[in-house]
Amino acid sequence: MVEQILGFAGMQSGRTTYEFRPVDVQQVIDKALAACEPEIRASGCKVETDVPPDLPMVAADATSLVHCLRNLVDNAVTHGAEGGWVAVRARPVGAGKQEQVEIRVEDGGPGIDPQDASRLFDPFYRGQRSVRDQVRGFGLGLTLARRIAEAHSGILGVGPAPGGGAAFFLRLPAIPAAAESADEAGTVDEQDDGETDSARRG
Repeated sequence: MVEQILGFAGMQSGRTTYEFRPVDVQQVIDKALAACEPEIRASGCKVETDVPPDLPMVAADATSLVHCLRNLVDNAVTHGAEGGWVAVRARPVGAGKQEQVEIRVEDGGPGIDPQDASRLFDPFYRGQRSVRDQVRGFGLGLTLARRIAEAHSGILGVGPAPGGGAAFFLRLPAIPAAAESADEAGTVDEQDDGETDSARRG
C-alpha cells in the first residue's frame, strides 16, 4: 500500500521518470508473476501463460512495466480466486508501423459490476464488491497501471473474459524487427571494440 501511494504521489507531482529501452515481454511477465507469487500461492489460483517465442520487443522502462503488470496480476488474483484461475497472454496485433503487443490478464472471477465499470481507473475508487467483501487496498493499483501504460504511449482497457470474468488488456507499440536488429548489432559492436559507454562520454 505504501508503494502504491508513493508511486501515485510521484506521478501526480511529475517526478516520475522513465528510461526506455528494448524490453522482452516474456521477461517482464515472468518478473511480474514472480513478484505476485505469495499472493498467487495464498489464493490457490492456477496461473496460465501463453506468450509466443517470436513476440516483438517493446520500448519500455522495464521496472515500471513490471509494476504495471504486477498490479494487473494482483487484481486478477484478488478477484479471480473464486474461479480458481488467472491467465496472462501476449500476442502481436496490427501490422507495420501500427503493430502493437497486447498483454491480457484474465481471471475467472465474477467479472466487472456494471456500476463500477466507468470508474475502475479512478484514483482511490474501490468497487462495491471490494468494499462489501473488505478486500485490501486503496484503489490505486489500476490507476497506476493505466498511467504507466499512457506514459509508454500505450492503452489499458478492460472487457469480459471467457466464462464471465474480467480481462484487462495492455497494448504497447512494438519495436519494428529492423530496429531490433540494429540494436543487437550495436550491442555486438560495443562488445567487440571493448569500449564502454562511459569511456566514450569521457
